[in-house]
Amino acid sequence: LYHETQESKLCAVHCLNAVLQGPYFSELELAAIARDLDQSERDVMLESGGGDAHSPDYLRFVSEASSNVALDGNFSIQVLQRALAALDLKCLPLNSPELATATTEIAAYICNLHDHWFALRRIGAQWYNFNSLLPAPQHLSSFYASAFLDSLKNEGWSIFAVQGELP
Repeated sequence: LYHETQESKLCAVHCLNAVLQGPYFSELELAAIARDLDQSERDVMLESGGGDAHSPDYLRFVSEASSNVALDGNFSIQVLQRALAALDLKCLPLNSPELATATTEIAAYICNLHDHWFALRRIGAQWYNFNSLLPAPQHLSSFYASAFLDSLKNEGWSIFAVQGELP
């Protein structure tokens, strides 16, 4: 099993690599995705303001810190979704209507609360908790994995299902 332990605030990197079961992404690659997203957001903001780069709303928007990467290295869900999309994987909120009608089985979940990301991943018939705060992956029975997800939802965690052919 591929598992990365917590380094700085790079749990989003560790989470993605656990889902993919290998060192697919580094903080530099995710930072580049975040920069691209930031630029796209600036472009949309500029267009919605009539193209006026001197409007107070646009100037206020561009003066704010990135919403896609924090100075401490934490990344947004949009960055994780874009990274997974590059590998033909979907990452959808657990309450997404698209999941209700999906025929593809979910093989991984990405969980987030208060700037901490971790993955639950099925490998074969077994589920594992790949929380980078743990020294090693934690095996979960199918029943416990389901109960664990329910408890995370009740505690306010944001949960995203990963769909597609995982490596």
